[in-house]
Amino acid sequence: MKPLRWSGLAIPLVAFCAVQPILAFQSPLSPESIRDAYFLGKEGSLRSAAVFAPYTRAFPQPKSGPDVSTVQFETPYLVIADQVSENQAGYFAPDAEKEFLGKPEICRVRVFVFFPLNDEENFTVQLFQRDKEIDIQSKQNRFLYSLTADAEGEQTIGIESDVAYAADKIDADDDATVRVTLDNGQVVETTFDLSQLK
Repeated sequence: MKPLRWSGLAIPLVAFCAVQPILAFQSPLSPESIRDAYFLGKEGSLRSAAVFAPYTRAFPQPKSGPDVSTVQFETPYLVIADQVSENQAGYFAPDAEKEFLGKPEICRVRVFVFFPLNDEENFTVQLFQRDKEIDIQSKQNRFLYSLTADAEGEQTIGIESDVAYAADKIDADDDATVRVTLDNGQVVETTFDLSQLK
């Protein structure tokens, strides 16, 4: 079974149990939902990893060339949980509510593309609803490196692309399609039923 591979972390897909969301994707988030997201983020990576299952699509690795490994669609709820998980000690639920309540919310598409060592491949990420492309609010790319450095030093093995969209531009009751297009012409598409995501 293919692992998800990012930032040196390999999480077998078997670890992703089928977790059904309690509430549908909502924006703006209520104080209760922000607190729920806070506690989810503080529970630790194993519990959080299981929650990512409905938000994640994994693709078969091609025999050669670049590999669009995984695509995630993250709702504002999951974005907050992820940010909370990265906060240091001394950050509590009231802090999260103060930071996020009533503030502009984002949805995020996270794409992991791997390629032959040090052979970077450019690609674009697009999000569509009812054949209309949603405008990108911001984008950040991070290089992924091999876990073991040889005499030549670290080797680039892929890119993690985080693309943010204004949550109020996305219809939470409709499907959303993510399209990844590589420079070599390869196209990978996947659709998320947003009504099934928290």
